[in-house]
Amino acid sequence: MADLHALGLETYQGYVGSVAQHTAVHVGRAAEALRLLITSPQMRAAMGASAARRARECFSWPVVIAQYKELFQELAARRETAALNQAPRSRIAVHPLRGEPFADFVGFATQVLRPRSSLRLRGELPGTGFDRVNQVALNRAFSRLHGTPEEARRILELLAAEPGLTAATLLQSFPPARAEFIILTIVWLAKLGLLDWLEASPGSASIVQQSGA
Repeated sequence: MADLHALGLETYQGYVGSVAQHTAVHVGRAAEALRLLITSPQMRAAMGASAARRARECFSWPVVIAQYKELFQELAARRETAALNQAPRSRIAVHPLRGEPFADFVGFATQVLRPRSSLRLRGELPGTGFDRVNQVALNRAFSRLHGTPEEARRILELLAAEPGLTAATLLQSFPPARAEFIILTIVWLAKLGLLDWLEASPGSASIVQQSGA
C-alpha cells in the first residue's frame, strides 16, 4: 500500500486506513499501564514534572520565538543560494497535513511478530468472536489485503486446538502462496482482539510489527 500511494495509485486515506486496519493495540498492556499510573502517586508526580519541564524547554514562547528566528534565517540563506545550487527536487512531495504513519508512530512501544512468536486466543470461542466482529463493516475494510474469512476461522481453530502455536508453524498449515495474506490476517485478528502473541527472542527475524501500550 505504501508503494501504491507513492506511485499515486492509492489515496492517502486508503493508505493510512489499510495500515490502521492491520495495526493491533495490546489493550491488556495499555490497561495495565493505566492501572499502574492510577495507583502510583509517585509515578504521576514524576511524569507530571517531566512533562512540565519538557513544555518549558520546548514550547515556551521564548523557545518558540527563537526557533522561528532560526527558521527565518535559514530560509533567507536558502533563497540567497538557490540560484547557485539547483539540486533536483524529490519526486515525492511531503504533505504538511498528511504524515507518514510509519514515521509518525516510530516512537511508540512496539512488539515485533517473529516466526517464533507464540500465538494464543483471547477471550471468546473462535467462531463466536470472529462472526460477531466480522459483522461490522469497518472491520471488513481492506479485506483484500488479508486472508479470507475461512482462513481467519482456520487460524483461530488451529490456535484453539494448540495454544502457543508459533507463527512459523501456523504458516505451514497454509499454501506458501498465501503466506503474506496469513501474516496480515494474524495482525488483523489481533487488532480485533481475538488473538495475541508473546514476544520471541530479540535475535529472531521479524515478520511484522504490532503496536503496544
